[in-house]
Amino acid sequence: MSTVFTKKAGLSYSRYDFGRHEVAVSFDTYAELMGLRNYEDLPLARIKVKVRDPLSTAALANRLRTIMSTKNSNTVWDYSESKDTIDKIQNLLKNILNILLVMVLLISFFSLITTSYINIVNQSAEIGILLTLGYSKFRIVKIFIYESFVLVLNSCLIGIAVGTFVAWMMGLQRELFGDFPVTIEVDGIWIIAVAAIVSSLLSIIKPITELFSQSINQIFMYS
Repeated sequence: MSTVFTKKAGLSYSRYDFGRHEVAVSFDTYAELMGLRNYEDLPLARIKVKVRDPLSTAALANRLRTIMSTKNSNTVWDYSESKDTIDKIQNLLKNILNILLVMVLLISFFSLITTSYINIVNQSAEIGILLTLGYSKFRIVKIFIYESFVLVLNSCLIGIAVGTFVAWMMGLQRELFGDFPVTIEVDGIWIIAVAAIVSSLLSIIKPITELFSQSINQIFMYS
C-alpha cells in the first residue's frame, strides 16, 4: 500500500520543481528498495520524534542526550526549549506593531485636528446663520462630531481593507511556494474603534470652543 502526501508537517514539499523533494516512506519499504538487510545499515541523518504527552518532552530529550553523549556528532534539539524564545519574539513584534499603530494614529489625529479647524473656520458663516435661526450650540457640535466620526471611520475601514488585501496577497504567495495555508488575523480593531470615537470628539473641541466664545457678529466675520 502506498500514498502520496501533498501536505505533511515536517516534510519539504512543493508542486514546483526546485530539485529537492522529501518523501515519506516506511523503514521496511526503504530497506527493500535499497537492498538493505537490517536497520543498522539505514543512513539516518535526522530523526523527528512526536511525543504524545508534551509534559514529558523535556525528560525524553534529556534521556536521549544522555544516551548519545558519547557521540559528539549527534545532537538533540527540543522544540519546547525554543518555544519560549519564539513566543518572546512574537510578543515583541506584536508590541512593536502596536506602538507603530499608536504612532500612526497620533499623526492622523493631528492631521484630523488641522482638517477640522479649517472646516469649522470655512463654515463659520453657516454656523452663524444656524445660530441666528435658533439652532442650539449642542446641536451644531453634534453635526461636526458626526462629520468627523464618519471621516475617521471611513479612513479606518479603507486602511483595514488595504492592509488585509496586501496581507492576503503575501500569504497567497507563501502558500503557492510552500503549499501550506496562511491564516490572516486582523488585530487591534478595538483600538481603532476607540481611537475613532475619541479622536472625532477631541478634534473639534478647540476650534468649536474658540468659535462659540465669540458673539454671532464676530462669528460671521471669523473666517
